[in-house]
Amino acid sequence: MQVTYLDITGAMKMARTRAVNISECGMAIELPEAAMPLSLVRFQSDRFKTRGQGAVRHCRRVGNRYIAGLEFSEGLRWHPPQGEFSEPVPICDSRSN
Repeated sequence: MQVTYLDITGAMKMARTRAVNISECGMAIELPEAAMPLSLVRFQSDRFKTRGQGAVRHCRRVGNRYIAGLEFSEGLRWHPPQGEFSEPVPICDSRSN
C-alpha cells in the first residue's frame, strides 16, 4: 500500500509499505522512519480497493523499521470477509508492499 505521513520533524514523506495487523477501528503499518504522533497518515491500496486515513496513536522502532498504530478517521471501519475463511485473514500480500 502507498502511504503519506509526517516524520517526526514534520516533513511530508511517502512510502510503499504493508499493514502488520488490522482491527475494526485501526491498523498497524510498517514505516521506514518514525511518524509524528497524532498526525494523519493517508493510505491507499489499488489491489485491495481501499483508501483512507488514520491518526498516529503510537509509533515504535522494531529492528530497522517503525511500527505505527493508526486509528481510522472519517468513519472508516474494517470488516472481516463474509463466509468461511481461514486464519489469519490476509490484509496484504506478504510478498510485496
